[in-house]
Amino acid sequence: MTGLFPDCPLPGCINLTHRQGHPCRQCLASFGDFLAHTPAGTPLTAAVQQQRDRDTIAAYRAQHEPAVERSLAIEAGQQTKPNQLCWLCDERRACVRVAGRWECGQCRHIAG
Repeated sequence: MTGLFPDCPLPGCINLTHRQGHPCRQCLASFGDFLAHTPAGTPLTAAVQQQRDRDTIAAYRAQHEPAVERSLAIEAGQQTKPNQLCWLCDERRACVRVAGRWECGQCRHIAG
């Protein structure tokens, strides 16, 4: 809950709702029968909903950071990237970035 009204408990929805733990009107209208909402069930509390959202954001960050580090390592020529066209042998292989061009390990070994 960020203000006077609670947030919709559906992940990704930023709409406000009339009661904590219950979907907003737009989600109910959009998802209709596909939305598994049981009025007699136990709705999410604000604390549980906030913890779930924090855990989800932490998981997304944990997945994203290695991808960014890998991308930077590839661009710096420190790591290979699969399925690149080697400029020397014209074969698709796992190549390293060398002076702005892709070069496979076999060609680097021969030239090196």
